[in-house]
Amino acid sequence: MTNKILLACLVTLLSFAASAQNFKKFRLGIGGGYDIPFGARTESAPLFYLEPAGRINDNWVLSFHLEIAFPPNRFSPNDRTKPSILSSYTFNGQYYINRLMSGDLRPFVGAGLGFYYIAEQDLNQGNLSTNFSSFGLAIGFYPRAGFDLGQFTFSADYNVLPMSDKIDYNYLAIHIGVNIGGGPK
Repeated sequence: MTNKILLACLVTLLSFAASAQNFKKFRLGIGGGYDIPFGARTESAPLFYLEPAGRINDNWVLSFHLEIAFPPNRFSPNDRTKPSILSSYTFNGQYYINRLMSGDLRPFVGAGLGFYYIAEQDLNQGNLSTNFSSFGLAIGFYPRAGFDLGQFTFSADYNVLPMSDKIDYNYLAIHIGVNIGGGPK
């Protein structure tokens, strides 16, 4: 009985290994998207990102995510300041759930952690100042979900940042991009 169970497990593992694709180790993600603010902020902004990544195996990817958004005016007209630049420098990991789908569609989930920079403009003075600290940096994190379709990638990140002066800087980033490299071998 034990031998039959062992043989069944071995056959199952070999069938998964035979159907698995081998992917190239390194890739570069480039794309754009939209920043959807929450809280006191009122307007969305276009964003751009760059994401060099390396695969640990076919299911796990670690990457460095660089993102920048240029909000036009994120607060109500009564506020004195508005962000002029919102950028993030984060590390993230993604897990591909490739057992659910086959072919070019590969859903994934992940999370990231890193630094966010917010430069604000004082509307009364017209000059730039920074929030959170003298360097304008804050530590934040995000959960991520999305899918790859061939070399294209679609994802959503919910960025959680600490509140500053009771202003909620959290935002949802919707991305669409292309991966250069990293495809099947």
